[in-house]
Amino acid sequence: MRTIEALRGVLPTLLGMKIETIPAGPKYTAIRQAFGKDFFVAGGWAIMQMIEALDRGVDAMIPESSMVKVYSKIFRYFVDDQRVQSLQLFRRLLPILTFSNQDLGTSIAFFKRLLVKKGIFQNATVRNPDCALDSYQLRIADELINYYLDLEKAIS
Repeated sequence: MRTIEALRGVLPTLLGMKIETIPAGPKYTAIRQAFGKDFFVAGGWAIMQMIEALDRGVDAMIPESSMVKVYSKIFRYFVDDQRVQSLQLFRRLLPILTFSNQDLGTSIAFFKRLLVKKGIFQNATVRNPDCALDSYQLRIADELINYYLDLEKAIS
């Protein structure tokens, strides 16, 4: 926290930050309290705690880009004071997030595969062999991808 405060002192143009730490929640609150509501606070990897982040006053969550439609709907519900609907929709994402966010390699492979299924990427090849999914993971990934696509259709 001292480093961030020092940075803000020498960089008055520092207007916000994306927090990528574990646990993220207390850091969001500390940053918000230290710099006020006008300082933009975003989260990313802690997407599994999205509702908590929003409760803490985080301005945005910036995780991966393949599930933006559902993330946006969750966010819209929340800012429209429909927290219950926000939470209900978020809970429908949890099986996907539980699988995809086991580790960074699984996350990269899963979301690349989802982007292929959506027609955004041509193939799911990953450069890092640590990101390769085995046959069991591939089966589960494909099931969850289909589940997500159904969810996306349901909220459209």
